[in-house]
Amino acid sequence: MAASVDMFAGGIRQTFINDKLGWTVAFQGSIDRTTEDITRFFGLNSEGLTPFEIHLSAAAQANAGQLVVEALEAAPVSAGASGETRTAPAPSVATTAGDPWAAAQADPPTPEPAPTEPRSPQDAMLDTIEATGDVQSLQRLWAENRRFFDDNAEVFAVWKARGKHLQASAQ
Repeated sequence: MAASVDMFAGGIRQTFINDKLGWTVAFQGSIDRTTEDITRFFGLNSEGLTPFEIHLSAAAQANAGQLVVEALEAAPVSAGASGETRTAPAPSVATTAGDPWAAAQADPPTPEPAPTEPRSPQDAMLDTIEATGDVQSLQRLWAENRRFFDDNAEVFAVWKARGKHLQASAQ
């Protein structure tokens, strides 16, 4: 990544060159015009900054982006006019062999559906009781949640029934 500034009568020309990604961007005109264009192009907040600081920030942002691309083998991400995010095309499966990160990017997991309603503490405890596999664990569950069992007669009845079932199956 290289950035250069050339001064000429009536203005400047600032050029950003990225040989590795194969792009060049040049801004030419008056200082005010190039500063405005650079601010818009790089998405900078120019409030309170001098033109010199804006030009330096743009060069630093371009260099930082290049370092990320090189270090992480990343692809630049941008937002279109509609706000929709665009990325570089995902590599084909043929180019991802042996690279788990590239393979994961090429075949992203499908998100799990969000639960429709949060589970109640009573339902969670009933599931825990049902999943408990021995009498000792069932007794520990009661000891750790004694107040919950005292406040929920239905849960206590299920707990007792599960304990009897576990005792009968252990014999």
